[in-house]
Amino acid sequence: MLREHGSVVVVVVAGGDHRCRELVTGWFVHGQPAESWIDELEDVTCQEKESKVELACKFSNPKARVSWYKNKLEVFQGLKYKLSNEDGVFRLFINNAAMEDAGKYTCQANNLETSCYLTVEG
Repeated sequence: MLREHGSVVVVVVAGGDHRCRELVTGWFVHGQPAESWIDELEDVTCQEKESKVELACKFSNPKARVSWYKNKLEVFQGLKYKLSNEDGVFRLFINNAAMEDAGKYTCQANNLETSCYLTVEG
């Protein structure tokens, strides 16, 4: 069981024993740092007809299962989108930017999300 108290996490284990650990970067689960976004998505502005727009974020678990969404609808690899993962840096490439590509983009890894807005200028 985890409990947060100020800058200390108290881990209560079977038998009532507990250990305190300084909270440096977030929650700890079974002595390991909990998964989290290291670098979150940032808003991007591009020009209409730009050949390739890149959205990128970094997750603590490079092997996490990731899904990408535009305005809450999942996007998939194809002519319009290219998805990549290099050592936990997850990228979404949007080819040939058009006005209809503007919107909120979300990357979801193990139920944790980071989002940004893409603005397309004509």
